[in-house]
Order: sequence, then C-alpha cells, then structure tokens
Amino acid sequence: MESALTLPSYNYRNSEASPAGDLQGISLPEAEAGIVSPSSGRLLPALSKEQLKLRNALLLAREQRGIRSVLLTGADEGTGVTAVAVSLALGLSLDPQKEILLVDANVQRPQLHRIFPLKMSEGLKTTASEGGSYLEMAVVAGLPNLHVMPAIGGVYGTPFEARRFAAVAAALHETFDFVILDAPAFGTTPEVAMLSAYVQSVIIVAEAERTRVPEVREIVRELSRVKATLLGVVLNREREQLPALIRKWL
Repeated sequence: MESALTLPSYNYRNSEASPAGDLQGISLPEAEAGIVSPSSGRLLPALSKEQLKLRNALLLAREQRGIRSVLLTGADEGTGVTAVAVSLALGLSLDPQKEILLVDANVQRPQLHRIFPLKMSEGLKTTASEGGSYLEMAVVAGLPNLHVMPAIGGVYGTPFEARRFAAVAAALHETFDFVILDAPAFGTTPEVAMLSAYVQSVIIVAEAERTRVPEVREIVRELSRVKATLLGVVLNREREQLPALIRKWL
C-alpha cells in the first residue's frame, strides 16, 4: 500500500464531493481562512469559495513568510494549471491597491492571450548584462491592476524564455505585489525546475481520480533537490474550471 503524502492542500471545487481516486492517500488539511483582502466585489460572485480560499492562503503566506511569487505546475498535462492560475490572479486582483502579474510560461501551449482581452502596456527592458531584450506586458481590459506577460509577444513576437525571466525576476518582485507563473506540467520541460529557483514558492496542480501519488511524490523530490519552496497541492475536481466572468470573455 502506498504511504500517505502529507502536504498542504486546497480542494479546488464548488461542490462538496468527498475525496476519491488515487490521490486520497494524500492527507492534507484544509487551508486556513487567511487574510481576506479588501475587494471591489465585482469578481466575488464569479469565484468559488475554494478559489478564494487558495487566494487567501497566498495572502497569508505573504504575511507570515514574505511569499509574493508562485509558480503553478501540473503533476501531468491537462490538470487545469491555467484555470487555477487565472482564478488565483483574479482573486488577488480584487484588491485595487495590489499590482498583480500573471506570466504565461507555457510556450508550447499558451492560453492567457486567448482568455483575457489584453491591451499592450509598457514592458520591461533588460540591460545588456541581462540579455538585452524586451519583455512585453499587457493589462487586462477592465482590470487595470492585473498585468499579463504573454508567452508569445504581441508586438515584437519574442517568446517567453526561462533565461530572460531569471534575469529580471528580482525587478519583477520589486515592481509587483504578486507574481504568478502559469507553467507547463513539471516533467515536460527542464525549464520548470529552472524557473522554480527564481520564484518564492511552487504549487502543484493534480487532477482528482487521475493523478497518482507517486507522480506527486516525484515532483516533490525534484523541487526539494533544486531547493524550491512547495506551498502546497491543488486537487482539481472541476470540469468547469474557469470562473463565469472569464467564460464570458472566451
């Protein structure tokens, strides 16, 4: 019998279905209520209780441990990483005083430019020692404090690269209150492990009834090897993963 894997976990669902499948061997407490940021209320009806709970957990991690950036990666492909990253960014953007950056680090399967109505904004130019390139950014229409770095640039067409992100990671942490990376599944590219060294935490997204405990355990070992901070595991149970507000934009 497989031993239980104990990590902080956030059950990402609207329904009250009980745990099922191969991941029920992962014993994880519910996320603490955390610190709820002031919000405009515009997005609250579109975000579920569990989605807001994950947002609150990151706010609490910032207050207690200074964590302001997180990379989200899947235990395997198709676990809903983008949906979780988008919902987390939307939840954080409820506070108009917070500047949020959502980075599409999945060059092979970019999604953020399709999900959001984007308006190109002032980007970030790197120095010669940092690679001498330009990182494009956009603002989400109607949400001026939510910024997106697309995987494929809209003006210069420069694709996202882990190397260039690493060069400006410190500057991004100074510019934004929270930086969220929507990354590929962990085992699909070595760049995910590289990127985890330049953010302050990592969240693994697993799919209920499909992701197996050994897969998650192996990712935990790899993250430990590169000295990444694991914030927890999201157990995704939703078919309709994007909030209603975002689905209207699609």
